[in-house]
Amino acid sequence: MAARNYAATLDAVVKSVTPATHTKTCKVLGDGRGNFSCVELTAGEVYTLRSELSSVSAGISGASLVGIEDSASLFTGASVEAALAEKLTGLRVDDVVDDRTVGGVEVVHVIDIVDGVTADKDITLTHKTEVLSVEVIKKAGAGGAGDLITVKNAATAITDAMDINVADKAVVRASTIDDAASVISAGGTLRVTKTKVAVANVACRVIVRGVRRA
Repeated sequence: MAARNYAATLDAVVKSVTPATHTKTCKVLGDGRGNFSCVELTAGEVYTLRSELSSVSAGISGASLVGIEDSASLFTGASVEAALAEKLTGLRVDDVVDDRTVGGVEVVHVIDIVDGVTADKDITLTHKTEVLSVEVIKKAGAGGAGDLITVKNAATAITDAMDINVADKAVVRASTIDDAASVISAGGTLRVTKTKVAVANVACRVIVRGVRRA
């Protein structure tokens, strides 16, 4: 989008429709394409035109004046360009509905599992999410016999117990997903249970892929 000097344009509009002898207060309306008009304010309205011009000049000089709806305050950018340049996270991902003609966006949780005794690692999800697939990347050496990784919805298993008696760098994928447990509610617990039997290293990265659900 080409930059425009909206402050100068607005100032010219104000001068052309609000001469020095004019005693009414007006506001400027823009359509986001460089077209402006002045509208006289009704009694009781408070609108400081010069203040608005100053804000345009200092805050979003050269930026589009087209608005972006953000009732949930997800964006911090003062202009459309700044908002769209912000990094996207799962916070701004829409819910996925079955059989919708427009596809949804995948959300991914990467969970680092360190070596150690059998234990759970819990992640509290802020949004309702359906787990669709899980993979484990072995790291820091090979696992041993009986070493396992299981992804759960709180205490209920979503995946089968994945055998991580594999070499360093190997990738293991869940062979089953229990659809009776795969939807984790907002505020619910995404749990990874590691089972260590002997002295082998069970460190790995667990990648949980899913979609947002309403």
